[in-house]
Amino acid sequence: MEIKLHHFLLVGAVCVMSTVNFTLSQDALGPQPKRERAPEDYKPATLKEIDSPDLQASRTLSLGTIHPYRVRATYIGVSRLITQSNKKALLRWTQCCAGDPDHYIKAYENELLFEEDGVHYWLPIPKQQLVIQHQFLKGDPVDLYLIKVATNRGRSDRGWALLVERFTDGDEPKSKERQEAVRWIADKLGSYTARNITVETPEICQLRITEQGIQPRQKRVVLFTLGRLDSSTVKVNNSSSGNLSEMTFETESGKRSISFVIYDGNPAEAGQTNSYSLTFPERQKAEEMAQSFQRAIKVCTAASR
Repeated sequence: MEIKLHHFLLVGAVCVMSTVNFTLSQDALGPQPKRERAPEDYKPATLKEIDSPDLQASRTLSLGTIHPYRVRATYIGVSRLITQSNKKALLRWTQCCAGDPDHYIKAYENELLFEEDGVHYWLPIPKQQLVIQHQFLKGDPVDLYLIKVATNRGRSDRGWALLVERFTDGDEPKSKERQEAVRWIADKLGSYTARNITVETPEICQLRITEQGIQPRQKRVVLFTLGRLDSSTVKVNNSSSGNLSEMTFETESGKRSISFVIYDGNPAEAGQTNSYSLTFPERQKAEEMAQSFQRAIKVCTAASR
């Protein structure tokens, strides 16, 4: 399949409550806020339709006119610096209609890759979305709420800008199930295990477990992605030391995708392994945690394929 690359100017925010989008009306005092744009204001469309030659050749889109669209795309998860062509298009639009060009130019420095029907689109995003992107996995459907405006009035090769106003999950029920499964483990693991640990989720379906040693400078940090584990290997057995129960799990196909760093003197020891284990003072809690790991592994694996 031939892969085409498209470059669009996108301006917007992802689930930022402080962002307010208004349609404008004209009166003697100039543009006035009319109302916040509602979801039904965005016409369902595709990126292919918005980028079609017929729409680009249209002269109905005059400078300042806004056409809202709602687009379903697939998140790929690859990023790069914004291209010079998109940066110039962004500058033209802000000088015309945004009022504060410097604010927008500094906000949009990166692009993310999305896909629609086998075609790839590089979409510039604001800085705050670089954090929010970690809520998504490769292959996740996303909804882009766009507006399309003209950027160079009076030219035969009129430029266009696609401006993203909102960026949301395209499959909220599955995403919610995934987040709840991972969050339950992160919230409960520290109190369930017999070890002095803290649990973090740096990215969706990813766990970072930090185990504190007896000495203040002793600790072990383990990082792994749940979608790369094999749910069938999650087992609970009696520990060889005392009356503890031990939960173990392994990676898919024995791949060494579990990273670890051990701090016990200088220098630190780092490496990768294909298995990990945790001990629990109560068998019931070990079984409960094992079931939660199996569930989280399955929903994260399904999402990443």
